[in-house]
Amino acid sequence: MALSAKAANAVPSSLVLHFKAPAAAAAKELRTSRGRSRRGCKTCRLRRVKCDESRPVCQNCVKAQRVCDYHAIRRFVAVDFQEPQLPSAQMALCISPGTSQERRAFDLFQNSTSIELSGLFAPDFWQQSVLQLGQGSKCLRHAIVAISSIHERFAQGTDMSCQIIRVAKDPQYMFAVKQYNAAIRELYTALANNDCAPEVMLSCCMLFICFESFRGSPSTAMMHLQSGLQAIQAWKKGDLSTRMKLTDPTTRQILGLAARLGPQLTNIDMLDIEDFGATEVDIIQQSGDIFEGLANLSIYDPGDRFNSFEEARDEFNHIVNMELCYFYQINPLYTPTTHDPNKLPNLLKETLFRFNNWASAFEELCADQSRRMTSEDIATRLFLQVQYKFTIILINCIFMPNTEGFSSEEIDAYFLAWTPQFRECLELIEELISLSQQSMKKNSTRRNSTFHPEVGIIAPLFLLGLGARDPYVRRRTMELLKSEKRREGTWDSETCWKVLDFIVTNEKPIVLGYLNKRYKLYEHFVFVGEGS
Repeated sequence: MALSAKAANAVPSSLVLHFKAPAAAAAKELRTSRGRSRRGCKTCRLRRVKCDESRPVCQNCVKAQRVCDYHAIRRFVAVDFQEPQLPSAQMALCISPGTSQERRAFDLFQNSTSIELSGLFAPDFWQQSVLQLGQGSKCLRHAIVAISSIHERFAQGTDMSCQIIRVAKDPQYMFAVKQYNAAIRELYTALANNDCAPEVMLSCCMLFICFESFRGSPSTAMMHLQSGLQAIQAWKKGDLSTRMKLTDPTTRQILGLAARLGPQLTNIDMLDIEDFGATEVDIIQQSGDIFEGLANLSIYDPGDRFNSFEEARDEFNHIVNMELCYFYQINPLYTPTTHDPNKLPNLLKETLFRFNNWASAFEELCADQSRRMTSEDIATRLFLQVQYKFTIILINCIFMPNTEGFSSEEIDAYFLAWTPQFRECLELIEELISLSQQSMKKNSTRRNSTFHPEVGIIAPLFLLGLGARDPYVRRRTMELLKSEKRREGTWDSETCWKVLDFIVTNEKPIVLGYLNKRYKLYEHFVFVGEGS
């Protein structure tokens, strides 16, 4: 049609035990009588240092602020070995320093908050690594207590943006803020004394981002993310301790989480930037710098196939960050750090290549896994399918079409042509929600509201409703946003539903291609995906 021919569109554990487990003495005796032991933790073995074999963590790892990993060597442990078991809540209270309120918040993090933050991915980081790293770190302990406290208050309330909480000076909210400020002070002190492992610093940064997302402060969350990326770049250049290795599981968990947190902060562009005390140029520059750092943060070497859904997730998220890097840096308001004329064309070329390769590799992975997928695997597959379909729609319909010079009838006709893709994406979201509800009914009582730090279904639902010309798609997205009481990073369902309801009720014109109207981005892009 005229529009598509004329307008090119875009691609765009608790804190670890302070005492030795009863089995440690026996292990030490066994070690002296039988020669070289294979019971030591993997971390000490890789470092080639003598492990005292205390469990669940050895004292070497406690002192060095490292994650003590016994998982990879369980096959060497004698069959009759029994670790002492304590209920998780009791363990947290026994080993957590601080006041009773702090210990209670820590226990809540261990048994509730960490599980909710994990979502479909990263359970090892939230439920194990961050807690073990907190063993020797005051700043990380305060950060854990802070996010646990604000999560509890968030789950109890009905105001997703926490505005009511802040106005009312709610005691629990104020306690969370106090712990958050204490975490920042302790982190600065540790950094000033050169007494903070890179993993601890970056873990604090991730928790700070989640905390600011909880209380609806995307601009501050962006600053924390930018600080974390600067630290990562300094580490890569050798300015930080060489103790942080890419082969280390915790390091890969942190880098992967940082890469996934970036896209959820992009909705600041859709808000009134004056609310954040920044100019439009400031936001564009900061976003461009952030996504340049994320685009260079690849933890997966792409090949012709994926061995797991986690690999597919990591590669897809990296592609999205590459796309967003291109979007922001092609903007005339962005000032590049280097003046390489081939930089952006090469980035676009690589993004297109990897995007197309991802689709075929993911399809092959789904076929290979189809006969042995668990319910969690099915949810992961659906989630990645939603993200893929939504990205195609986002690029071709929401941000990039050049509507200049076309009548409203021509524009509506263009978007109506994409209705099958809108419906397909919506059906996948509905299937994912249904699967999640079934899982919750089996395991626990569903909360009034939930939180996840990464982009999930709220952003796709909102933008599908914003761009759809099909009345059914718009009505159904609004119904789902109203019923799904949840926040995903800086995107919350209640606010998104209110915005769409206002637009529909007042028959306001939907703003599409708003980036193009100012920046002419359509001149630099081509169609991608099955809609081309």
